[in-house]
Amino acid sequence: GMGAVFEVEHRSLRRRLVMKVLREPNRPDLEDRLRLEAQALAQLSHPHLLAVVDYGHTPSGRPYLVSERLYGRTLKEELGPTGAVPVHEAARYATEALSALAVAHRAGVVHRDVKLDNLFLCDATEGGAKRIKVIDFGIAKLVGAEGAPAPVNLSPLEVPTAEGMMVGTPSFMSPEQITNQAIDQRADVYGMGVVLYRLLTGRNPFICRDLLEYAAAHAS
Repeated sequence: GMGAVFEVEHRSLRRRLVMKVLREPNRPDLEDRLRLEAQALAQLSHPHLLAVVDYGHTPSGRPYLVSERLYGRTLKEELGPTGAVPVHEAARYATEALSALAVAHRAGVVHRDVKLDNLFLCDATEGGAKRIKVIDFGIAKLVGAEGAPAPVNLSPLEVPTAEGMMVGTPSFMSPEQITNQAIDQRADVYGMGVVLYRLLTGRNPFICRDLLEYAAAHAS
């Protein structure tokens, strides 16, 4: 939503990549978030996380990040409006995504928007299987690393999320997100629970008409 996305080619390496450029100029809050996403993904190396290779500014001053080019489609596109997958596939997809989120969580990064749109199903390589990549840390939150010192060096947001602002996608939000309470890594685990329910049944656990109904459903 906050960026325009382009397929690009590295001139020297002849490698196809993806560049996300901030749509709106002079938005320190959005630039802050793009920078956090770039820093987090560039340092959190994991086979099921999107690999970021560069961050900078265009000649006109718009910030951008450059990532690997993925081939495939999101789980939302794969499933369609009512599709489901066999249990063994659902379990594998969830396990792969959770393994990536666990790396982020150990570094003190909460994704905050785990949903079908942000789980990318990469095409199978020769002799391999399709695999999940967790993408779009654009609204991630820093909550402090678990246990040992964080393995990444992330600058805190200069323009933090306003107190009481609801962030995320209502149909996948944890109860604490949708009721504007403090969140931690468990919010992502809840989101993955909703994803897993959707993968197995072909429907979300709650079908609601508006935000108030979602709030009541998740919270109770």
